[in-house]
Amino acid sequence: MFYSNYDCDFLRLCGLCRYIPTDLHERFNSVIFRKEVISYMQDCKFIKMQSDKKSFKLTEKGRNALNDMCWCFKQDARMNINRNGYKRKIDSAKLTILLHLAGINVFCETLRQLNKSEIGYIVKTEIYNEYEQKPLTNSRFLGLLKIYDTVYVPYYVEGYDDWMLPNYERETFMKLINELKNVRNIKVMIVGENLMDLYQNIVCCDYPLEKLDRGKQYFRNALKTLRMDEVWVPLNQLGVLQINIMTILDYKERVVKALGATEPPPEYNLCDGIHKNGPVIISLDMNYRRSLPAIKQAVRIDKDKPAFVICMKWQEEAYKKCLERYGNLFNVFGVANRDFLKVFKKDIMEYKAEPYFAHGKMIEMYPSRLNLYDIYE
Repeated sequence: MFYSNYDCDFLRLCGLCRYIPTDLHERFNSVIFRKEVISYMQDCKFIKMQSDKKSFKLTEKGRNALNDMCWCFKQDARMNINRNGYKRKIDSAKLTILLHLAGINVFCETLRQLNKSEIGYIVKTEIYNEYEQKPLTNSRFLGLLKIYDTVYVPYYVEGYDDWMLPNYERETFMKLINELKNVRNIKVMIVGENLMDLYQNIVCCDYPLEKLDRGKQYFRNALKTLRMDEVWVPLNQLGVLQINIMTILDYKERVVKALGATEPPPEYNLCDGIHKNGPVIISLDMNYRRSLPAIKQAVRIDKDKPAFVICMKWQEEAYKKCLERYGNLFNVFGVANRDFLKVFKKDIMEYKAEPYFAHGKMIEMYPSRLNLYDIYE
């Protein structure tokens, strides 16, 4: 018997992710990962800690408990915790949990199910199961995130020497995305421990790098080869806020309105709005590459009125670093988290009961999304 929906959420995420990192409460400050919840799961022998103390894994008893509630997850193959595959699963779990806390359905089991969802995520292991083979073994992307007509392909970047096979990656994820309908945009999502780490590993080129085997490229070069827009997301509670806002269909228009700006005229078609002080570019998704053409357009039209790039306060430092060579062409304005509450309060704070069935009885279950008030300035 479960005491709360937090227990259910935790157990389902264990089933989906295979390995759950042990630092999630510190990372996300979410009630799902409180010590009381985890202790209860351990006392019930539903989960066990791995010997390296870096993750929890679902036990057979925990898997049977989920099966009783019609939540079935395949048994994962035994894995050596000293191999890279184990670490990759933990890294993938961090993103899956972040998306879950942002209110996204991360339990899509097939591409067909993802296709029917306006917003949803399918982890790569579920794509394995759908094809009943492992065509994605050599790929590095973590899954596919769909937000309306945009599909994000997420990658975890930990160090400056991380690499990928960009041509193989594109061929692999495009084959999967082509099965989805009404997709207009495809973007790469880079996730990491924090934004400044991503800057050091992707943009900053101060490190000596060894030459890689044929076809392999370090991420800083591979992203140029892919030639796609990219967004950066930190794997913490601030990243939850960022994703939550990105799921709001008209978030850019609402920020423009809140700033007192208006819709841009045709000559400023790359910008998001026009303010009396200059053109406005909304970049809450940390898509700094998309901002650069708009910045140059604004300078070309009126060099005395450079563009204002609007981001969140905690994104400001990384944003300035990424575009520091163009620093005299634009202004970065970081907005405090709590100021966004005034614009998006209804969307982020609204909770609705979601029923589920257990032993033939309907039980009210509330989504355990991270509360915006949990996000500190």
